[in-house]
Amino acid sequence: MTDYTNRVISVATKSKTGEDLPESEIQITKLHEVMHCILTTGMYCDYSDDEPMVEWLARSVYSLRKQNIIK
Repeated sequence: MTDYTNRVISVATKSKTGEDLPESEIQITKLHEVMHCILTTGMYCDYSDDEPMVEWLARSVYSLRKQNIIK
């Protein structure tokens, strides 16, 4: 969840059943929400509404970070 007014991103760390989520999924979710923020702040709201594209961006950045291509 992203609160644009207070500039806060909240990410679940547990499933609905209370189990810990994998760290990789938590990191991808954070990146996903950051992508929404970047696109919305840049006034690319239509792109921010494109969930498959936002997810692809998040997973791509996560992959690049895991490969130490970017930090």
